[in-house]
Amino acid sequence: EFLVTQPRESCLLDLNPAYPNQVVAQFAYCSDSDVFGMMIDARQEQKRWWGRLSGEARLVLMAGFADQVEKNLHRLVVAVVWEAGKSRGEAKAEVQELIDMMRYYCRLYGQTNGLTIPLATEEMAGRKAKFNRAVFRPYGVFTVISPFNFPVALCGGMSFGALLTGNAVILKPAPETPLSA
Repeated sequence: EFLVTQPRESCLLDLNPAYPNQVVAQFAYCSDSDVFGMMIDARQEQKRWWGRLSGEARLVLMAGFADQVEKNLHRLVVAVVWEAGKSRGEAKAEVQELIDMMRYYCRLYGQTNGLTIPLATEEMAGRKAKFNRAVFRPYGVFTVISPFNFPVALCGGMSFGALLTGNAVILKPAPETPLSA
């Protein structure tokens, strides 16, 4: 269902390495000015993403995304097989690694109450301890450049963690594996 029957001109053609004449997908190119515009837009969207959704709401949304990835595991496996030339077993292991990372990040984020961590919780020498909290805030915009050899696990894992913690992400996939990324 991914295969392109009539490629357009001036697009990045995503080819199957086993059958170089087979176009798996096609993607538009971006200029330097396009990327600069994306950075400005991503910064604005990041402020809305962080401000509009609480940590709990982001956690629910991102856990739902992890569920969708798991439901579509086999489609992602096919994309990795066609693009990266991996065996079905290697591709499935990579997609499962992404799912495991997403579940781990969600569990960690949930356990730390949205990354608000108490620093001292015990009584000290008979007096009540003072409590400090570390409250982590997003940095802003992350750029994820995915490698061709692990386009799903590394690209998805890095992007997921940044999004879950309230950051925006600009993704630059490897030209060999843009569909998987």
